[in-house]
Amino acid sequence: MASQYFAILTDYGTRAIAHALSQGQPLQLTQFAVGDGNGKAVTPTASATALVHQTHIAPVSAVSLDPRNNKQVIVELTIPENIGGFYIREMGVFDAQNKLIAYANCPESFKPAENSGSGKVQVLRMILKVESSSAVTLSIDNSVIFVTRQQMAPKTITATTQNGFDESGHSHEIAKASTTQQGIVQLTNDTGLESESLALTAKAGKKLAQQTTQLQLNVSQNYIENSKKSSAVNSESEDNVATSKAAKTAYDKAVEAKTTAESKVGLRGNESIQGTKSFESKIIGFRGIGVADSQTYANANHLLNMGANDGDGWIEYKKINRAIGTIRIRANGELSYNNQKIYHAGEKPQFNTDIEGKPNTLAGYGIGNFKVEQGQGDANGYKTDGNYYLASGQNLPENGAWHIEVVSGGATNAVRQIARKANDNKIKTRFFNGSNWSEWKETGGDGVPLGAIVSFPRAVTNPVGFLRADGSTFSQQTFPDLYRTLGNSNQLPDLTRSDVGMTAYFAVDNIP
Repeated sequence: MASQYFAILTDYGTRAIAHALSQGQPLQLTQFAVGDGNGKAVTPTASATALVHQTHIAPVSAVSLDPRNNKQVIVELTIPENIGGFYIREMGVFDAQNKLIAYANCPESFKPAENSGSGKVQVLRMILKVESSSAVTLSIDNSVIFVTRQQMAPKTITATTQNGFDESGHSHEIAKASTTQQGIVQLTNDTGLESESLALTAKAGKKLAQQTTQLQLNVSQNYIENSKKSSAVNSESEDNVATSKAAKTAYDKAVEAKTTAESKVGLRGNESIQGTKSFESKIIGFRGIGVADSQTYANANHLLNMGANDGDGWIEYKKINRAIGTIRIRANGELSYNNQKIYHAGEKPQFNTDIEGKPNTLAGYGIGNFKVEQGQGDANGYKTDGNYYLASGQNLPENGAWHIEVVSGGATNAVRQIARKANDNKIKTRFFNGSNWSEWKETGGDGVPLGAIVSFPRAVTNPVGFLRADGSTFSQQTFPDLYRTLGNSNQLPDLTRSDVGMTAYFAVDNIP
């Protein structure tokens, strides 16, 4: 008789499992659905792609290998008490792409909901036959577990068993004892270990007891009373025993004697002196030269004196009533011999204080070829004292070549430039205040400011470089600087009525 209730792989499921086997990538079964078949019993077909009438779907509760057949995979769904109110006549398992992998029918059963007054947990299982269990990912949801009677049978518990169960029974993990928790403990006979997780056997305890007894016997037989101990280093007793303190005192005295002996200098033979030695008065050498150190100068016969005070250090050699010479090292770094400076890298001669008879001309310093530096570029960059010639460049008074004299005295915020146009008498000047340059201003070739009023005798008519202040007009293009000086006006003031018999003129742009 053919089976009335069964599960089959759908056409898609067959292809998916075959692909998983060929590619070595396990198939993931993710969803388990149930349905009521629209009120009728259903017959599974391989061409099915969905349930006839789905009433509930949830993540798969467990996927496990059938312990009786490794080519069968068991898929489980656990429906909790709070879900229900429908009949179950069909089941389906879906993959991660939400495609139907397997389809099954089952005997009709009603799943009540807890709020209806009767609730139950219902577990559904679908067993799939596959070519290899490696084609399906096996996973378990531990939130709900159902076990068989065989799985409830206890297994033998050892120190290495873990918490778990299988078809043959269940086992538990036992805590291992330590200084902070109870548990099973490993025994050992080794009394030399420092482990805090092992315990000694009775055999090891007996061994320790024997060693303790022997130690007590040794102490009682070899014990030295305090009255027989001595810290003296000069005792002649044959009954007392020297303490560590006595031995240390004797050792220190031996070291002290050795150090003293090494620091002595014999009267004969070649010997070297080590360490620091103190001498009173002075040392007299073979030639009668005395060597001493002090904070005052030498005042004895034939004395080589090395001394120092708060300000100076010196090396001095003297004879009776006559100084041979003194080398002095001063605190400020000066070095001198008989009060004459000795210059060195750390104490160079100063021009203002140490050089006498300084010349006051360039020729006196051997400078006979003073020249004007050839310049170029931006005139704003010339702020160092000197004379420069710029054939062209930026920020010059106007086009053409100019001689630029820079005067600053080393100041960076008070720089003056005096510009003299080459092949001309025109002179212009400006200053730099540390931030900006002023406008160029012409001073006049003869030193008369541009626009100044100058008086001439009546006999002098039309002097070169001056215009008569008679109220007439002049060309702005010919005299642009005068035009700006008059407030952008090309009309001269009228000063022809003079009380002193003089004629007034205005200095113009080009004064010879």
